[in-house]
Amino acid sequence: MPVKVNILACDIVHADELVSAVVIPLNTEKIWYSELDYAVKRTGGLYIYNELVRFLMSEEKLGRDMFDGQTILIDRDENSYDLGNYLSVLFVFDDLKRPLVELMRIVLEKAKSSNLKRIAIPMIRTGWYKGKYEKTEDDALRAILATVYYFAWNNQDQDMIIDLVTFNNPRQNKFLKSFDFLNN
Repeated sequence: MPVKVNILACDIVHADELVSAVVIPLNTEKIWYSELDYAVKRTGGLYIYNELVRFLMSEEKLGRDMFDGQTILIDRDENSYDLGNYLSVLFVFDDLKRPLVELMRIVLEKAKSSNLKRIAIPMIRTGWYKGKYEKTEDDALRAILATVYYFAWNNQDQDMIIDLVTFNNPRQNKFLKSFDFLNN
C-alpha cells in the first residue's frame, strides 16, 4: 500500500482515527511552550514529558548534549489512552539550524525506521517560528509538502499514513488543498 497523505483540520491530539505518533518540535534549550506541548500535556502527556525529562537528564549525566535534528520517540502511558487519539510522541529537536526540508526528512525517516503506521505532523515553523528560517509561511508549507511528496514517491511500498495537521487554519487548509497529491 503506498504512502497516503491527508490534511487534518483539527487539534493534533484529537484526530478521528488513532495515530501512531504525534510529531512535536522542541528546542535544545529545553524551553517548550507551544500549543502542541499543552495539547499533549492536557491529554495525558504529562507522563511523556516526565519520560522526556528523565531521558534528557540521563543523557546529560553521560555528557551527551541534545542536538538539532535529534529525534526521540516516547510511548504514552497506557492509562491515558482515553484522553487523546495517539499512541506516542515523536520529538524532534529544531534549533532553526537547518532547512525545514532536512528536518522533515529526519522525521519521516525516523517514522519509517520505527515502523509507525500513521503520523500526525503539524505545520512546523508556521506559527511561533514563522519567518525565523524559511522567509514566509508559504515557504515553510512548501518545504513540508516537498519533503512529504518526495518521501511518499520514494517509499511507495511503505504502509504509512501521514496526516498534515493545520489546527483548522483556513489559510493553510486552502494552500494545502491546492496540491492534488493530497488525499483531501
